[in-house]
Amino acid sequence: MYIALYRKYRPQRFSEVVGQDSVVKVLKNTLRRKKVSHAYLLSGPRGSGKTTMARLLAKALNCERLSDDAEPCNACPSCQSIARGENLDVMEIDGASNRGIDEVRELKSHVALSPFSSRYKVYIIDEVHMLTEAAFNALLKTLEEPPAHVVFTLATTAPHKVPVTIRSRCQHLPFQRISASLMVERLRQVCVSEDISVEEEALWEMARQADGSLRDALSFLEQAVALGEGDLTVEVINDLLGGGSRFELEQLVMSLRDRPISALKKFKEMLNKGLSLEKLSEGLFLLFRDLWITHEWGDAALAGLELSEEEMRFLLDEAPMWDSAFLRTAMRFCANIMPKVRMGLRDDVFLGIFLDLFSDTLKLSVAGGRETEETEDQESSLPLASASVKDATAGWQRVMERLSTDNFPLYCAMLSAEVGLALGAVIISFPDDHPFDFHAAAAARCAGQLISLCKEELNAESVELRWKGQGVALAPDLPLSPSSPAKEVSSVTLLAPTFAMPEALKGRPPREKHRLEQPDGQRQIQQILSWFDGEILLVKKTEEEEEIRGLEGGEVNVE
Repeated sequence: MYIALYRKYRPQRFSEVVGQDSVVKVLKNTLRRKKVSHAYLLSGPRGSGKTTMARLLAKALNCERLSDDAEPCNACPSCQSIARGENLDVMEIDGASNRGIDEVRELKSHVALSPFSSRYKVYIIDEVHMLTEAAFNALLKTLEEPPAHVVFTLATTAPHKVPVTIRSRCQHLPFQRISASLMVERLRQVCVSEDISVEEEALWEMARQADGSLRDALSFLEQAVALGEGDLTVEVINDLLGGGSRFELEQLVMSLRDRPISALKKFKEMLNKGLSLEKLSEGLFLLFRDLWITHEWGDAALAGLELSEEEMRFLLDEAPMWDSAFLRTAMRFCANIMPKVRMGLRDDVFLGIFLDLFSDTLKLSVAGGRETEETEDQESSLPLASASVKDATAGWQRVMERLSTDNFPLYCAMLSAEVGLALGAVIISFPDDHPFDFHAAAAARCAGQLISLCKEELNAESVELRWKGQGVALAPDLPLSPSSPAKEVSSVTLLAPTFAMPEALKGRPPREKHRLEQPDGQRQIQQILSWFDGEILLVKKTEEEEEIRGLEGGEVNVE
């Protein structure tokens, strides 16, 4: 019969226990001095070895040939029967299933009986915090003064839920989370024993996903081996996780720095594969945290981070490329989004919030102001900052001419805007008193046409619309980000305003008309009126029209 790896490689000696040196030392010293307590409370995270330690204690108490170092021999009938779970004097009780007072009363009725074949009767109560209050009260007296041949071992993941009256009657031994480095070493030993070919980075990824639980790490190893058919690689781990491994997140962060468009498309693909938002937000937080720590303290900080050599090299190379303030902002973003993710945030909503922070700030937040690059399948283009103002103005003139022919409403909206160029981005700012123009340009159809024209005529990488201090970043093939405070840009090249008569109106014979004089600053309106042969009329309602309007609305004045 096949045995799961976490059961097959369960420690059978104290020396095989991983990451719990202090607990092992306490128990071995008490065994050597023969001063074993009547009750122990073992508490700690899941998979940290609490039940295993309780079984080892039971084995050592009843071993017929206990070594001088308090290690069980694993050869006598008592050790072998306990290892197989067949010893009648070692009873494991599930506190979650036997939590009532009746079960505790039945236990008390058997406590006074002598052991069948061993020196001690050992009661192991797992998940003891699940017992009811009445059950705890019934256990109090027996737990305080049990017979000399009885030892209680209580295990729990929530010691704060165990009543103080119970805790005070036990020796409390807290267990620690098992470090990633220790789990990697243990997993490597298991792979050697099972003849499994494994990559080092795959071991670290499994240890990181286990989150301090060696049992979870062994279970994860078993699944990965089945998926990889005996060969364990980082790609197999990614397939098993659905994406979001440390290596994949590192590649994503590098793309966010210099190829944001490609990175965000890849981000969307990761979500489509089924990666949970909770794991994604936690992984991004830890990666930005490590980058920030490395940026602030350098090599000295790496000693406090549980990382492989490849991950350390990545941090040392990547951290100087980022701005410390932005890394802290990214950490706060991930920390604030985690509670919303646990409440069931949709993938699309998460992506929109993510774009709000990153889409139009990454290129300005990177230390050194490195220029962005196009994706591999796109043609490379020169940044707008290097183009002459004359060429850029001519390019914007061509954009306006094409808008006047293809999308005249958008053309009219752009007449009130001030256009600037910075770091490959077209920044279009609307006056505060022109909300209609701003919202017209931000509409989905107009925004798509605008970014397409700017890319063709100006080699633009992105377009940002600004109004009243708020910014909306447009990007090809990506949704609009919500309005966010406009980012300050140190160097913006302003273009001269360009007003071109639409092609459809050229050659139209002018006609005489009444022209209403406009105040200063309204020459744009005058220009548009000349194209359409239009005029502005002042309309004043008469008293008779007001009376007729009142009758149509059902109002009757009776004098």
